[in-house]
Amino acid sequence: MSIEPASAKDMSELTRRIAAYNAERPGVIALRDNNRQQLLKKLMPYAALVVIAAVAAAFLAHWLVAVAVAVLGGGALIAAWLWQSVDADAPADALNERMRSEVLPAIFHDIDDFNFEANVYGFLDEIPGAIMPAYDKGEWGDLIEGSYRGRDFAINELHLIAEERSAANTSNTGAATRNVTRFKGVAIQARLARKVPETLILRKGRAAAARWIAKKLGAALKEPHVETGDSEFDRRHEVHCRDEKYARAVFSADGIKRFHAMQQQYSTGDFQFVARKRTLTMMIEQSHDFFEIPPIEHPFDEARDVPRLREEIEGFLALLAEMDRLLDVKAPE
Repeated sequence: MSIEPASAKDMSELTRRIAAYNAERPGVIALRDNNRQQLLKKLMPYAALVVIAAVAAAFLAHWLVAVAVAVLGGGALIAAWLWQSVDADAPADALNERMRSEVLPAIFHDIDDFNFEANVYGFLDEIPGAIMPAYDKGEWGDLIEGSYRGRDFAINELHLIAEERSAANTSNTGAATRNVTRFKGVAIQARLARKVPETLILRKGRAAAARWIAKKLGAALKEPHVETGDSEFDRRHEVHCRDEKYARAVFSADGIKRFHAMQQQYSTGDFQFVARKRTLTMMIEQSHDFFEIPPIEHPFDEARDVPRLREEIEGFLALLAEMDRLLDVKAPE
């Protein structure tokens, strides 16, 4: 499935927007660099105070005290730099997002009702709990929405994080010991070509004991667990469906082979989905950031960057077509 070439008029408008962006870049880079220089000058006196305090501590107290002063003071300066550099870099970030909001609709011209938003929560609340990991906080990425040849779809980049606390911290208060990534990749919601006969769930495999405990606690899925007969596949994945024959038809030997090919091509980790009626929701672990334009230090190259962005959206459309073929099977009588 590929997007049709843009018309000459569309390409002319795209070229104009790219040229305008590349012409604006040097001034914005200069403004950003000046903002950073001013921020550095602002923080230099505080850095000098940290050095003086550390030296004084070494002479008047102990070298360990000096190290502590240097570490704490240096850490505070780094935090201040990172915090205030957000404002310093704001003009460059704003130009980047404005460019993407202008150029992406022109590149994806065949997509109806196209919408692009950066750093947005998206459709997180609509993701079925069966494939939604527990998390404490998230970082929201790009959201792409639209309709292609009658198929509505939405693509949202997500980074979901859980805060793990120490075993001694039984009150669940205080600072977390570390942040653990529960999911990083893309969530995709799309309309299927055909309605599935029963809700079909594919999620990460769990140990039999974990499934037994969940069942005893009333936390098990309503859809029964289905063994496909492929021991390696069943170890790594869980299939749930009320229609056992349909589930096994989807994940036949050929279906498993097809799914593995999709997982290798489109994911760098786990690939989970829920198909319910005509709605498909996928959670695909992926380390790549999609729909990005070059850093502001580099010009937007129409000959290089436009095809790259088109390939990314075409890849997602091809995945949806592959999922249609995977799910469009008939259970044996």
